[in-house]
Parts: sequence; structure tokens; C-alpha cells
Amino acid sequence: MNRFTISIALMISALFMGGQALWAAEVAPDEVMVQYPAGYTHLFVADLGTLLSDPALANGLIDPLQRANQPLGELAAVVQLLQIDPHSLSVAAMGEGPNLTPFALLEGPSAQSILPALQGLQGAVGAPGSPYTNWKAETIGGFPVVFTGGVFGPVQIQWAYIVMPQVLWVGTEVSFSGQPNVDRLRASAQQIIARYFGQVGPMAELITARDLRGGTIAFVRITDPTRDQPLLPGESVMGFSAQINGDSVSVKFELRFETDAQAQAALAQLQAGQSSYLTAQLYQAQFIGLLYDGRSPAFEAQTDLKGLAGLLLLTMPF
Repeated sequence: MNRFTISIALMISALFMGGQALWAAEVAPDEVMVQYPAGYTHLFVADLGTLLSDPALANGLIDPLQRANQPLGELAAVVQLLQIDPHSLSVAAMGEGPNLTPFALLEGPSAQSILPALQGLQGAVGAPGSPYTNWKAETIGGFPVVFTGGVFGPVQIQWAYIVMPQVLWVGTEVSFSGQPNVDRLRASAQQIIARYFGQVGPMAELITARDLRGGTIAFVRITDPTRDQPLLPGESVMGFSAQINGDSVSVKFELRFETDAQAQAALAQLQAGQSSYLTAQLYQAQFIGLLYDGRSPAFEAQTDLKGLAGLLLLTMPF
């Protein structure tokens, strides 16, 4: 059984043993996307503050996500490590792209609350039983940046923490053999800061992200056909926003294809109920209706929490 399959099993069982309904504020993925520099191609956005502030959601969703090493769980681990007040959080995001370090964004916490916690990690370096082996604080572009890491069980991990006004960025490089790619970590951190000053352009697909406002969570990708799921021939962009109401989940999909013919073929499969956008591994949904067609079609599907969990694991297998 591979790591991906184990992650699915952990998440699904925990969701349904808890039996909790999920509620979250509406997110605006375009407002997050403009903060990521060009080159990032996959972005996941959620209201982590709401999820962590509700004990039922924290126990029923966030805890299993942490065990499954999924983006929301990893973000929650940062919040717990740095003792960030969940009520101070608004939006949380995770972005990744080719040859770039995955970077998480946490909006809300102040620098005054973050810096002492980061400085506290310095004391863990070399302490008996501590996995931390290094810690270094720098100033890049006027912002405090802490590079730290160590050996955590079978893996070596290096982090970059960038502290901006009301925003904490966290980049993570992991290696199961050899050293993590610290050069890529530093270069990606510099790109994040360059984006803040407008020295580089934003992540692409702002129009798609804008159209996906209003869900509980949102996801946008520039499709990589070598790794992305679900996928139909010719897809170049895919995004969705999910609105959760108890165990019922309404999902709005936005797609773009390279040709009109490929788009029409995809829509024909959707309307026949035979598309991978509706059924793939543990993701199961029902086609509700077409919102608009053409080379950039959109449609609505209906699923439940189990289906949403499967969709998230398909689209964000970090």
C-alpha cells in the first residue's frame, strides 16, 4: 500500500467516524493568488481559522489531515508549533510549482506574535533529543527570514519562515536521502519577497481564481498532464470551489481546453455521467448542470464529504 492510498484511508475513516458537518467562511482565491509569484502553478485555499477554532472540525478533519501529511494538516502543524491563536487566522493557502519550493501562506497573525516563537526554535538546536540541527535568522528585502531544520525520523527537513505584516510564509524542503534542496528554498523565498515588491509578476490564472470565489475551499491549477488528476485530454487549466452544507457539498468546476473539440468531448462525457471529473478513485459526484460551455466550460456537481475528501486528495497530493 503506497503513501497516497494510506493518506486516503486515514482521512476518509476519520471524517466519517467523527460524523461532523463542515462549515467554513467563503474564500477569495484570487486575492491569495496575487501574492504568489509567477512560476507557481497549483494553489489551494481554505479558511483554516474557522476549522481550527471549532473543536469538532479540528478533531474530525484537521487531526487526520496532519496524520496524512496533507496541506491543511501541515498548515495546522505550523500553527500549533508556533502557538498561533486560531482566531487570528483568516486565509490559509499552499502553492507549488515546477522547480520551486512549496510555500504555505497564513494570513492574520502579527509579526509581534510570530517572531518570539521563531526565536524560540533557536533554543531547540542541539538540545537533548531535539531533531533541530540548525537555525539562522536573516533580513531579506527588509523582512525577517528564519531558516531552520533538522532530522525528523526518516527524513531531513529545512524550512524558511518569512515574516511580513499580518502574513507568515512557510517554505518546506524534504529529503528522504541526502540533504534537502536549500538553494531552491532560498531562491523561492527571494521570489516570494520580490513578488511583494512587484518586482516579478503574479501567479497566472487570476481570472479563473476570481470566478471561483464564494466556496468553502478553492483550488486552481495550470495542468501538468504528467501528474495531475482528474484529467481529460487537452485540459490546460482546472479549478473548483466547494461549498459545504452539512454532508452535502456543491462543487463548481472551471475548465479550459486547448481546442473546442476537446472541450466538447469532455462535456459529452460529463453529461453522460462517465467523466473522471465525476468519478475517480474515492471521489464520486453527480453532474448537476452545465453553467457555460465553449473552450472554457464550467459545470456544477454534487457530492458528499467522502467525495470531497477524495477530490482533495486527487488534486493536492503533496
